[in-house]
Amino acid sequence: MIARGVAAASQAACSSLSAGAPRPAARQALRRPLTAAVGWRRALSLAASSAAPSSSVQLTPDTDVAAAVHAACERLGKPVPEAAVQALLDNWYTTAGELAALPDETARSLGLPLRLKAVVGELLSQQEAAAESSSQGAVQTDSSAAEAPDAARSSSASSSGDEADEAVSDSDADSGLAEALEAMRGSGGEADAAAAAAWDQADLPIEQRRCPPIRRAGFSRADAPKVVKRTTPRKYALSESELTPALQAEMEALHRFLTVRFFGAQQDPISDVTARKYADHIRGMLGWLHRERGVPLDQLSLSALLPSSGREGVSLVFDYLLWLSRERDISVRTEGLVIRSAGVAAKYLYHSESKANPGRGDRPYADLEVIKELRSMSTTNKRQWKVAPRVADEEAKWISWPDYLRLCGELRRECAALSHLGKRRTHAAVATSLQRYLIFAIFSCVPDRQRTLRELEVGRTLVKDRQGRWVIRHGPGDYKTGRAYGERPPLTLSPHIYPELEAFMDKWRAALQPRHNLLFTQQNGEPFTDKSLYKVFWTTAYRLTGKKCNPHLVRDSIVTYLRGSGASERELEALALYMGHSIEEQRSTYDRRTKQQKVEPAVELLASLNARALGMSGGSSGSGSGSGSGSDSGGSGAMASNRAFDVVIWGATGFTGRLVAEHLARDYKTGVKWALAGRSKERLEKLRLELSEQYGGELKEVPILVADLRDQASMDGMAAQTRVVLSTAGPFALIGSPVVAAAVRSGCHYVDITGETPWVKEVIAAHHEEAKSKGLRIVPCCGFDSTPFDLGALLVVDHLKKRYGKQAARVLNVVLGSKGGVSGGTIASGMNAFAEMKARPELREDAGSVYSLCPADARGADGEFWGVQYSQELGKYLGPFVMQACNNRVVHRSNYLLGWAGNDFRYQESVAAKSWFAAKSIQLGTLAVVAAMSQTWLHPLLKKVLPAQGEGPSRENMLGGFFKNRVLAWSKEEGGAAPLLVQAEVGDPHRDGGYWGTSRMLLEAALCLALQQKELDASTEVQKGGVLTPASAMGMLLVDRLRNAGMTFKVLEEGQAAA
Repeated sequence: MIARGVAAASQAACSSLSAGAPRPAARQALRRPLTAAVGWRRALSLAASSAAPSSSVQLTPDTDVAAAVHAACERLGKPVPEAAVQALLDNWYTTAGELAALPDETARSLGLPLRLKAVVGELLSQQEAAAESSSQGAVQTDSSAAEAPDAARSSSASSSGDEADEAVSDSDADSGLAEALEAMRGSGGEADAAAAAAWDQADLPIEQRRCPPIRRAGFSRADAPKVVKRTTPRKYALSESELTPALQAEMEALHRFLTVRFFGAQQDPISDVTARKYADHIRGMLGWLHRERGVPLDQLSLSALLPSSGREGVSLVFDYLLWLSRERDISVRTEGLVIRSAGVAAKYLYHSESKANPGRGDRPYADLEVIKELRSMSTTNKRQWKVAPRVADEEAKWISWPDYLRLCGELRRECAALSHLGKRRTHAAVATSLQRYLIFAIFSCVPDRQRTLRELEVGRTLVKDRQGRWVIRHGPGDYKTGRAYGERPPLTLSPHIYPELEAFMDKWRAALQPRHNLLFTQQNGEPFTDKSLYKVFWTTAYRLTGKKCNPHLVRDSIVTYLRGSGASERELEALALYMGHSIEEQRSTYDRRTKQQKVEPAVELLASLNARALGMSGGSSGSGSGSGSGSDSGGSGAMASNRAFDVVIWGATGFTGRLVAEHLARDYKTGVKWALAGRSKERLEKLRLELSEQYGGELKEVPILVADLRDQASMDGMAAQTRVVLSTAGPFALIGSPVVAAAVRSGCHYVDITGETPWVKEVIAAHHEEAKSKGLRIVPCCGFDSTPFDLGALLVVDHLKKRYGKQAARVLNVVLGSKGGVSGGTIASGMNAFAEMKARPELREDAGSVYSLCPADARGADGEFWGVQYSQELGKYLGPFVMQACNNRVVHRSNYLLGWAGNDFRYQESVAAKSWFAAKSIQLGTLAVVAAMSQTWLHPLLKKVLPAQGEGPSRENMLGGFFKNRVLAWSKEEGGAAPLLVQAEVGDPHRDGGYWGTSRMLLEAALCLALQQKELDASTEVQKGGVLTPASAMGMLLVDRLRNAGMTFKVLEEGQAAA
């Protein structure tokens, strides 16, 4: 939704600019500097031929730099310094005005004689004096390319147009681009009128378009202000060439340690780019040891920097930070990078000493004192960073989002094969213009980090989807926060940039002579580096706006614009996911509004509230007669405004509970009020401390609620403070019932991750009617069992109904693939379920029915599938899926509650296999597991060899896991007609479903109930209260939340007749 909105805004702005924005009078500008592909000699001869005749020696500030040097050398009678001209072009000094403004020191460094620079300045002064003494009337044009721009500039502006005036005044008065466009207004001679008409024809092929004067805005790079008021001190870091062989080997080993998986690793690998940035800072520390502390090069090593694994091991790092602050005046952000760099070096050095086990819930390297001290320093640094003033002059860089879109429109006008005078531009010049436009335009569709553009590769990260749209696809290794968020949703490019994008790929890119497969390239044929792309970006932005904007500020600009324009929390959350960061980072890092701007809505809100309050009371001193007062027991409507928390995590210190807390700590620091709850205050405080160390010191303030299952008052007190109780503590048949009872008594919603359907049946019997009367949604089975299966069935059933007006007769849910681990809590719950059924025959009798969660009058003839069969639709053999014992019952209850297809509805779950033998193996293995779990005498032995409660798979295992389901639905037809078949895909490509996925599904279900209650209550497609299923309680609203969280829910085939 955000992608489409940004794309539409970008297209609308660019279209309005091309249709109604003001067009500048042609300002004096000669041919753009030709690239190295043409050759500097050829460029000089072309520029000289199009410049003023050599005998007249006439220059303007916009004259091409090569022509200016030629004219100056002719005046001096000296040969042209070819190397100096090439150096000027390579460093983007492209006009006579920029050359004349060069500092002497810069001119010397480029090999440019100071006398030659002075002559260029004299020639410019002479031309200005001649212009002042000349007549103010129209100047006769000449056929030469040099005099045409002069005529255009000096001709009178007869009609600027009111419509153009209004187009510019829409932007902020202090906008750099608005001022630039204002200065560019005007009209010129006939040549300019023709050129302006051509520029407006954006639908023309590039070969027929005319490019406006490149220097039309009047901003010279030589005049660009410094955005950081800081001198450049001497370098002190060790260069790579200074490293001794031993130190070079140690740095290479560190790089492998950080970027390659290995047995015993406590953390996942980081990207090569990040590892190299850490290495840069480490070489800075080593250079300081050598140059400031006098340590000889042959004695330098990482252990010399961090001599021990104890707390005292950080002493040199601390001294280095003090030196940087005193001598180099570093920013707080740089200080944080140094601390993190020291941290990775310490982990490498003392990895073998650490006994921490992240698989058992330990924080990586938490037992090393040196790491503890560095993390403490990092936490302090993060607090300082949040309140520290920005180092750079923001005013010199900032471009508002509407102005950024106008800038994209100006760059699109430069995508033309003809100059403003109708002359043919070189292929390299056209390719460069196209590339510059696409860099900016892609950012307008996908406001991402610059790495996305640098690594854009057709066929890998830039692809066409089935709808013919150009999209950017990123796996976890393709973007900075991929480890945390997995595969990103497709980043969609707006169709209005397709003509330029496809023309660049098909024809013009080759003129830049790239030596790689990436989309964008430097003029030397090499891929862009972060510094070279940064330079292209700011120089292009400054040329047209007078602002030194950089790629990262584009993200700030869109977030600031949306947050200041009343975007909803749901839209902001979607944008955060789309941009690959958390909602907290969006708020704290990218929102550049001032405090005054942020509080303006509060001022307006208070004024509105006061006005309403006065109107309601009518000036009397008595109380109002509204019905808003009352106890919470009246249902969810009263609860919504009276609760301290949106979500309380019950069982937070368990394996899954901790994962839920991590999701909240990382992604929902703001916008959600939450608390940790459990029986042990000490364990809760320990968890809170670990969360604060890992995700930010402010988490030390997360509330803790202590309650005891044996104390009803304490449980009721916990539930009475929240909108939703989120429970991860099982086995639920043993300890789950008091939590549900407390939620119903206290009037709050409830979600959990149970798969114990006999217990769910008891919850239905005990609480369904009361919860329904109170408007409370009690929703068990919100984890991997059974959210993706229940919602997958909903997706295809809903599609058949809404698109074709048909009911679903049968749904088949097939697990195509999965990878993950198992926790002790899951095993304990499974064992307990079998023990309960053995001890209570009445449970065992009903447990075998797929209708066990439905009333007696809502049961059909469906059953479970424990055999082997072949699927014609998938071309695979199918074996039984062990989780059908829970999922079948949940889906049939959804059918009963939502009225999908009555008692004749059929539902089956299977696992896909490549052959009959593989499917048979799945069948036998599944039956063996069920048989073993059903033998209670085996449970003590199984507990000794399987994970204990509180233990689970490693983080690496969870983030390296995945699951992928195919859901097929056949329509109900009369009279023997062939049914329609709809297929959908449900899954998570880069996270296991069992734990990392389960914790996220559970959290999003809780937040759906807590934050979207009004939408749920207004919907006719979900139930208003009772003991429900994920599909019947939250429906497609939960599907949307899970999509935004990175899961896949998509229809693949529509209306295909079944074989």
